[in-house]
Amino acid sequence: RNALVNSDSFQKKSSTSFITNCGVDNPSAWPKGLPENGAQYAPSVEVGAFTIEGEYVRMVPLNTPVLASSTPSGWSLNSTSTYMSDKWVVGGDSHNIGRVRVSFKGTDWSSPMVTVLGENHGGVISRWTASSSWLCSGFSIAKLRTGTVDKDVFFKDLQAESDAITMILRIVGFLVLWFAFSRIGGPLGIAADCVPCIGPALGDSLEAILCCVSCPPACSCALGIIGVMWVVMRPAVGIPLILVFLVTCGASCVIYQRMKNPRSRDFRHDGLATQLA
Repeated sequence: RNALVNSDSFQKKSSTSFITNCGVDNPSAWPKGLPENGAQYAPSVEVGAFTIEGEYVRMVPLNTPVLASSTPSGWSLNSTSTYMSDKWVVGGDSHNIGRVRVSFKGTDWSSPMVTVLGENHGGVISRWTASSSWLCSGFSIAKLRTGTVDKDVFFKDLQAESDAITMILRIVGFLVLWFAFSRIGGPLGIAADCVPCIGPALGDSLEAILCCVSCPPACSCALGIIGVMWVVMRPAVGIPLILVFLVTCGASCVIYQRMKNPRSRDFRHDGLATQLA
């Protein structure tokens, strides 16, 4: 753990499991002289002829191990560039309670080149914000990539990220709608479970049927929501989606009316039988 764990709040400290695996309480306070978890960044960084500040500096990856010029007393350095110490061990070495591990990571100075996307203000790169316009008001962007990245490749990667997020949101939204529609008939499955002998099997079958039946309206609503946005940005895509939504809604209404008035349906069938006779 990278934070103090207060064992005073543990329950069943008298249990065999606690006594066998721990035996003692954790140190009551964070050891003095032990670094705490965190990251420190310079207020500004020179990138060629430009300067980046704030959020851009925090985008610089810190994944290269940093070692001290000499290992401090009471510490040892292992093969993974991690410093370890038993200075704060409590209750002996049997359970390693209080043993600490510390590692330091920083910028990879063997490859310091970065590519920054933003707006230049007198040599200082800051977040670019789009001008206020319909459907795009307040959109802003600030990106940093390690190494030298071609402009076209940079924007292509950003477009791929945006497309991936959009697709994930669409799928999640559809699944939420599907779940919501399937829950409308949930009480029917519970009622079926109450039938003697065959209740559980009947309830499971009904739940499966409701899951299948609720898929088309959920898909229709999802396409309708997506179509509302696309009809403005790209009518060639949005209009067909809206049409699918409207056709599905119309078909649902027709099916509902036929189920609501079974007597008229029976009358038509009787009339057909009479004519055939």
